[in-house]
Amino acid sequence: MKTQDDVVKLGVLEERVNTMCKQNNADHAEILKKIEEINDKLDCSFVPISRFVPVERIAYGMITVIMLAVLGAIVKLVIR
Repeated sequence: MKTQDDVVKLGVLEERVNTMCKQNNADHAEILKKIEEINDKLDCSFVPISRFVPVERIAYGMITVIMLAVLGAIVKLVIR
């Protein structure tokens, strides 16, 4: 059997839960807004992979040339 005190406690708990749900929804919206801002900054600040591929090929090509030169020098020293 519910007493008046139990009904009041249930009412208070229900109000707290509703308040927490509203606060969570507001926090969730704020977090989504911040994520969108971060995504916009990432789009502006970083080079996409499709634009990086030519730079990557040039860098790997230069490293290959350097390594071949070093290897050639070592082979030349060994043959002498």
